[in-house]
Amino acid sequence: MKKGLAFVFSFFTFFYFSLNAFCEEASQNNVQPLEFEDSLLQNENISEKSKKIKFPDVELLSKNINYSLKGAISLYNENDWIPRSLIYDLNFNFDMHELEANLGIRHFEDEENLTASIRYSPTFFGAFSAGLEGRFHFLLVQDSFTEIDWLSMVFLRFETGKHFKISGRGGIMMKSAKIFNIESSVPWLRNYNPVFDLNIQWDFNKFISIFFEFDSFTQYKYNLFLAPSIVTGVCLNPSKRLSIGSEIEFCYIDLFTLSGYLSSIYHRAFIKYRF
Repeated sequence: MKKGLAFVFSFFTFFYFSLNAFCEEASQNNVQPLEFEDSLLQNENISEKSKKIKFPDVELLSKNINYSLKGAISLYNENDWIPRSLIYDLNFNFDMHELEANLGIRHFEDEENLTASIRYSPTFFGAFSAGLEGRFHFLLVQDSFTEIDWLSMVFLRFETGKHFKISGRGGIMMKSAKIFNIESSVPWLRNYNPVFDLNIQWDFNKFISIFFEFDSFTQYKYNLFLAPSIVTGVCLNPSKRLSIGSEIEFCYIDLFTLSGYLSSIYHRAFIKYRF
């Protein structure tokens, strides 16, 4: 019995001093326990896998807020290029790049126009934007008729750096019209039409840019689908807050048919101030 107890005591004494020596050697050589090494290997594997999984770079809303006021004078010509009258419009714009809202009014002879729009389009990978836009337009022609237009559209935009931008919209427009002479028998006339527009802008530098548009509607003109406009112009930026420019708009009727013709031309000069 005494020999057995002596053997057990000797065994545990040997085991204790051996383990103590191992731990001291491990601490001197920075050797970590196996379980800790396994956890480190697992964490490294997880981190490597997470590096391979890339999530889209999405900008939901820019922190930069821009306000601008834009005033313009347009010269209206028919297809004979003879000036007929002047048009005045004023626009207020709120822009956060992904979120944009616009409100504008225009006076043209016996016509009064009001337009309001709002768009939200997140930016992906710093270059591509996609979202939705809603637009409202009211037209009153004194002693003649009134129109109300509602537009629902998909918005797409691609921009490379700060020089080239291309954007497009497409959707549906609901047009309601009331003709005063027949409103007792026909209160409202309604029609649904597809709408689209394409905008291209090239900024040569900070001071000058050119743009081109091909639209089935403009900010104050909401004709039927077969009456698009072609717009081209130039914009100068003397400072970060001030821009001045000029554009010309060609309005067509039945452009996509054999009977298409140029109906009117607008020369427009504008000035824009950013707050």
